[in-house]
Amino acid sequence: MMRIKKIQAETVQEALTKIRQEFGPEAVILHTRKLEANGAVDGQQVEVTAGIDSDGTISPKGQQAQPDARREEKPTPDETSEIREEMRQMQQIITKLTKELQYPDVQMLPDVYREWYMHLVAQEVDMPLLKELIRGARKSLGDDASHMDVRHHMDCAVDNIFSQSIPQEAGQGQRRIAIIGPTGVGKTTTIAKLATQKTIEEGRTVALITADTFRVAATDQLRVFADLIDVPLEIVYTPIEMREAIRKFDDYDYIYVDTTGRSQHDHESLSVMRRLVRAAQPEEVHLMLSATTSSATILAAAERFSIFDITDLIISKIDEAETMGTVLTMLHQHGWPVSYFTNGQNVPEDVVLGNATLYSERLFGEMG
Repeated sequence: MMRIKKIQAETVQEALTKIRQEFGPEAVILHTRKLEANGAVDGQQVEVTAGIDSDGTISPKGQQAQPDARREEKPTPDETSEIREEMRQMQQIITKLTKELQYPDVQMLPDVYREWYMHLVAQEVDMPLLKELIRGARKSLGDDASHMDVRHHMDCAVDNIFSQSIPQEAGQGQRRIAIIGPTGVGKTTTIAKLATQKTIEEGRTVALITADTFRVAATDQLRVFADLIDVPLEIVYTPIEMREAIRKFDDYDYIYVDTTGRSQHDHESLSVMRRLVRAAQPEEVHLMLSATTSSATILAAAERFSIFDITDLIISKIDEAETMGTVLTMLHQHGWPVSYFTNGQNVPEDVVLGNATLYSERLFGEMG
């Protein structure tokens, strides 16, 4: 049998201390809530419900208890199934509460905001921005807001942070576009997709330049794409060769420049690549980062690659990403407009214009 007791205190931490004194370290937290006084929430009082097995091996003080001398009857299959279901539900409650207790701020939030808070935590939105979003929603909507109300507010907040890049068309002049970023984010494949769209779908003249001479496979891959869509490809190693290639393709509508993927920690190589890119004098420099990258790594990459004159951001692999909150944090910090999302390996269809609506769907899922 489980002993259940409710502890009232001014804070959750104080209540947990009393529970440990009463039951010992084996106590299980079953529920927490704010106390209500005269119909209004009193933020200074909480009630924590705790329980402990008083008939098993643990006594109320966490000491060994004597086993029941009576012979226990074996439960029936139906009783066993019911016990397992109760244990499963209890484990879900414990898991949820344990996660919430890692973030003390969430304890005093109304239920709707507590759920949104934990969703943003799970999506890896950094804490300062997360709190800013929650505070903004409460200030605008009040504590009686519905999930739908909060979802609409969050969509608007994302729209304010998310800046969509408008692709520039080649008119009287030429458009030179360089794509930079760490290794493995999909730069070469994305250039193939964009070049194919311009040539096949729009009838534009396109030339390709690759400075990705570090990986032979990348050059071979781009050469295959160039042959398939019948566009010229030039391989360059130095800024002088870059300028010569640009002059060679002077009469083309678009020139796409592929670059070597480098670690954000390789400062020397980034400086070399920066000189190469500058030699192309691009109108657009797109930093490409993968949505599957860890929070710390993608933010570090954004910071290191900011030495380039970045005009746009491409987010790749959104179809593979488990979380999308780091992207929001990065956009909030740097303010770069998003030109494209990539969501697969198919050429040329798996690249779409960046837009806040699609991003919100990926970030918020079915919330609201």
